[in-house]
Amino acid sequence: MMNGHTSLNSDTSVSHTLNQVNGQLENLYQAQTANASTSVSLNASSNQQSAVTKKRMFQVRRTFLLIVTFDVIFMVLLWIIYNQIKNITIDQAFINDVIKYSIKTSLFDVVGLSAFRFILLMISYAILKWSHWIFVAFTTLGSTGFIIAKTCVFTISKTDKGFTDYGILIVSFILAWVEIWFFDYRVIPHERRLREACSDTEETNTGALRNFRSDSNVSQSLLCTPVSVIEDYDNDEDYEKQADEVVDKVWRIFKDNDSWLQESISSNGLDIVLAKNYSKWGKVFRLTSIIPGCRDDVAELLFEHQEDMSKWSPTVNDCRILEVIHHDLYITYQLTNEQAQGIIAKRDFVNLNTRRFIDDVAILAAQACVYPQMPPKENCVRGENGPTAYIIEKHNDTSCKFTWILNVDLKGWLPQYLINTSLANVQLTLVESLRNYLSRTIEISSSGSSIGDITT
Repeated sequence: MMNGHTSLNSDTSVSHTLNQVNGQLENLYQAQTANASTSVSLNASSNQQSAVTKKRMFQVRRTFLLIVTFDVIFMVLLWIIYNQIKNITIDQAFINDVIKYSIKTSLFDVVGLSAFRFILLMISYAILKWSHWIFVAFTTLGSTGFIIAKTCVFTISKTDKGFTDYGILIVSFILAWVEIWFFDYRVIPHERRLREACSDTEETNTGALRNFRSDSNVSQSLLCTPVSVIEDYDNDEDYEKQADEVVDKVWRIFKDNDSWLQESISSNGLDIVLAKNYSKWGKVFRLTSIIPGCRDDVAELLFEHQEDMSKWSPTVNDCRILEVIHHDLYITYQLTNEQAQGIIAKRDFVNLNTRRFIDDVAILAAQACVYPQMPPKENCVRGENGPTAYIIEKHNDTSCKFTWILNVDLKGWLPQYLINTSLANVQLTLVESLRNYLSRTIEISSSGSSIGDITT
């Protein structure tokens, strides 16, 4: 009887042990399944984003290809108009200029030159999607050499020449140089910035995948943590890193006092806008002024109460704080009003804003960031801020020195002189509005209330 009881206890103990082992194996299987699922998800997301980045044709490149297409169509149209002016039918013109071609009398070779540029540039930049300038440089220099040679031959020929003959040559010459100018000054810098932004996002996903795989002893509680929580954690770290980088950039710009040129000045001479071209960031504007109020109150107004900016600044239509990462790091949305009498349409911006203090100087830095919850809108052009900042220093007990560093890409195809004038006017308008608002606020708050508690 005792042996039977002992055998029963032994069987029960073994059964209990097997159940525990089975449960642990099941938990381990679930953990590995969750790990593999998350790894596949992150890997698929990274691969998909990389593929989209490689296949995507940016808007500025499409504009360049449109110019190339316009080139060949316009030259054909000019050739037809030229023959109409000479009272020559299309059939007869084809016989004279193509079948009986002579470089001294025919202008159809200029049309063929445009067609050559069209074919080579379309193959290089539309089909193969290359980004090197060598192909457009080849077409431009080749076209220039041919047109100069043809002009010399045309000059010594005895044909009845008029302005229309040379007009076609001049137009072809100008269009060839417009193409290389647009590609070198618009397409290359713009696509470089966009690829850097896409690369940063891809590296973030790859880093998350690498970190997830490298931890082989992940606890069950972490494996059961939702992926969204892990992504939020990584995004916060990325935002912190980006904030550190933008503060470093604006601080270097702020300390750079060489080679700045005056762009504009206010009518009263209190506010001066300077500008300087940087190889990495493009044109940077710098406004310097003295405004009323102490440093901390002005910094609080422009950072913590920036949603009230549309109430006192005529250049801002809407300003919202989308996410508070912590008390010195925000993600914000800003919509600006039309500029240059409506020539420059409304622009909206999504920025990472951070507040720092260096050497008793308040730095409110901002730069464009990726925020999926606020995608671009169809009815508004999404601009992109480079290293931008309000920098506030103590001047005396009742005023402070205000410096605004502005680097922005308004997108769209706008004349550079119009952009320069518009941005300088925006800076002058905002600082004057800020000065007036602070003056009114100080008068109202003379009883002791802080600037941040007063809204109009």
